[in-house]
Amino acid sequence: MQRVSVVGTTGSGKSTFAERLAQAIDAQAIHLDDLMWLPDWQKRDDEEYTALLTRALQAERWVVDGNTRKSRALVWNNADTVIWLNYPFFVNLTRLLLRTVRRIRDKTEIFPGCQESFKTQFFSRDSLLLWFFRTYWRRKKEYRELFENQQFPHLRVIVLEKPRQAHQWLAALTEEEPVL
Repeated sequence: MQRVSVVGTTGSGKSTFAERLAQAIDAQAIHLDDLMWLPDWQKRDDEEYTALLTRALQAERWVVDGNTRKSRALVWNNADTVIWLNYPFFVNLTRLLLRTVRRIRDKTEIFPGCQESFKTQFFSRDSLLLWFFRTYWRRKKEYRELFENQQFPHLRVIVLEKPRQAHQWLAALTEEEPVL
């Protein structure tokens, strides 16, 4: 496991999981959102985004987190493993709500020049909460079909159904081999 893609619906904890996994396997963490967003929530143009991602994927070992369809083939054709954080609806919703409120309260800059606000997250068509409700079930269906159809047969697919299972899986990676 040297080149890993971490996927899941909004609020599943992809970035945090990817950071921890990258540290555990001594790999570079690549966050698709970091490559995508410019200040004031402006999206980077597709050509520049693809060039940045292609360059990042040149690393020998990496963990990519994110779900963009435009990058899926590029990432998955170069990956050896996909980890799907396939958590229940209310787990993701709770995580997303708590994270959003914390970021608004703390005025966290998510990307350079990008902050969430109460107005944009609760009263806007660009709300991540709205995005979550629009995409949760569709994402689950889409990933299930992709993995069942084996569109990328070279990939090892690991499905983690609960946060506890993900924590245990990561912990098992970092346990030292017994000395014989």
